Amino acid sequence: MGTVHARNALGLPAARLVAVASTRSEVTAAAAAELGVRGSSYEELFAADDVDAVVLAARSIDHAERAVTVLRAGKHLFLEKPGATTVAGQAAVREAARTGQVVQVGYHRRFDPRWAEARRLVEEGAIGRPLVVFGVARDVRTPADWTRSRTTPRSSKMPCTTFSNLAAVSLDGSTLCPRSKMSLASLSSACAEPA
Repeated sequence: MGTVHARNALGLPAARLVAVASTRSEVTAAAAAELGVRGSSYEELFAADDVDAVVLAARSIDHAERAVTVLRAGKHLFLEKPGATTVAGQAAVREAARTGQVVQVGYHRRFDPRWAEARRLVEEGAIGRPLVVFGVARDVRTPADWTRSRTTPRSSKMPCTTFSNLAAVSLDGSTLCPRSKMSLASLSSACAEPA
């Protein structure tokens, strides 16, 4: 995931990627060579004077400790999810953040147009008042033919990886649509009862 973020950073006009780090030296060397930046250890990266912000995409169990180090070094932080694997770890990250530091947990669906559409449909009451939403994303890589799959109707423009299962139930029970293995687009048209 860190390499994906580093590649994306190369395309940002207001940012300059200067270094990469990994616990595995061979990964650091390969990424540094591919991206044309220096490879470093985490300690070197976090202490570097030419680093203003860090994208941290380490093992989940290491997030809190490394995030605290980044924040104490005065760097801005984009932290891959989860922010921490324990409540205490999350509290430590929060306590380490200083006023003026930018800290964002990188939930990859936050700006995904498909999830934004799902939110819009829920806010408008188009599918009733959801009690439970179960979303499964299995798209580590975007499939070449992302508009179709075995579990998404051919007419859908939304991949099955967005919602493989979703149930929407209004609090008064008037809308019940426990459809399995369908996209939200199919669900919202199948659940046409008023909210």
